[in-house]
Amino acid sequence: MKILPKFLFFLLPPVVFFLLAMGGINYYFSVKSLNKLAETWLSGKLTEAVKVLDEQETNLRKYGLENIPGSRVKARMDAAKLFNAIDMGNQGYIFAVDSAGAVKIHPDKNMLGEKVSQADWFKKVKNGESKVTFIFHGKPNLAIARCFQPWEWYVLVADPVEDYYGPANN
Repeated sequence: MKILPKFLFFLLPPVVFFLLAMGGINYYFSVKSLNKLAETWLSGKLTEAVKVLDEQETNLRKYGLENIPGSRVKARMDAAKLFNAIDMGNQGYIFAVDSAGAVKIHPDKNMLGEKVSQADWFKKVKNGESKVTFIFHGKPNLAIARCFQPWEWYVLVADPVEDYYGPANN
């Protein structure tokens, strides 16, 4: 047997294994970084959304309107408009669900009033989890949630997984 085939026989498998291992490690850390980046970005947007609700509630209390149903409805409508004004990128969105599981604010008008109380993700949010995933329009979404106690609402900021995994998948 010549020396070149022997050399390749012993050297090629470790080199191929090393390259595959490096590719796998690179992919793992890329996905982990993108997850952390997405969570940080969504958390910042959630803070903005909760600030909108805080301002609406503060205005109601400031003018003594918190017990007038029409004023509460108007404050919630204003909050929905302000949610839409928050820049959520290409596919991200903000929505709110009351403690009974009815969708109160959503960019998709067909979702308003929809009951999600039996959805696994909503049960997790009610149990205190702040990060959940769910399927919406056939796409997996990552959401960060927070309870807004004065209105007994859960505010969620969501973005399809493909939106932030795109670079890693490419």
